[in-house]
Amino acid sequence: HEQLIYDFTDSDAPEFRLMCTAPDLMTKDSIQRYESFDLPGFFIPTLQQLQNRKLLDLFLSQALSVPLTTDSTGNGYLQCIDENGFVLTLDFVMKLLNMHERVACHIPCIIEGETGVSKTALTLMYSILMNSSLVEQSRKETLNVLTSVEKTLADEGFLSILIDDERKSVERLHAAIVDATDGTMTRSTDMGSRLLQLLLHHNQQRSSIFQNSPISFRDCNDGNDTSA
Repeated sequence: HEQLIYDFTDSDAPEFRLMCTAPDLMTKDSIQRYESFDLPGFFIPTLQQLQNRKLLDLFLSQALSVPLTTDSTGNGYLQCIDENGFVLTLDFVMKLLNMHERVACHIPCIIEGETGVSKTALTLMYSILMNSSLVEQSRKETLNVLTSVEKTLADEGFLSILIDDERKSVERLHAAIVDATDGTMTRSTDMGSRLLQLLLHHNQQRSSIFQNSPISFRDCNDGNDTSA
């Protein structure tokens, strides 16, 4: 089986690879046909290279847009694979890629097989991989929003940002609220009210993927909770 992998991490310089379950059996005509497409970054890994977990993780990361985690040696790997006790094989990766291709193209996909051939494990792993991508996307969006909120509060004179302050935005915002309430966090303040307004505004602008606002936000919006 042959599967084209496309990496659009850099939209201005996409790259392509070809995964083949038996690259040694590919005919010269087939290889020449692929090479004639002159795709940027194109290469055909050998079977030995495809037994390397590092390469399999890389291909899955590129195809499914799942971020890699960097280990102590500087190598990237899919952390959710290890966390859930999955053993990544070439066969497993090919099936994941086939499934993803159909899901991405909105093509109905039915998985058939005898009991115990990993149909459930395959779909479970696919959902975990896709969710990890959404979690990373949500994390980045949240960090960007908090940075924007902090800047707005600073521009409006509610707080000051020190150049040498290495704390994260959420830590600085929390510290500012604590200071504004004399450490009690039990009474409403102008800064707390403004912070809540900004958070509610950004929450309404979120992607529909994350459209359900946190319960505490909804309570505040309904007037049941005015503290911030």
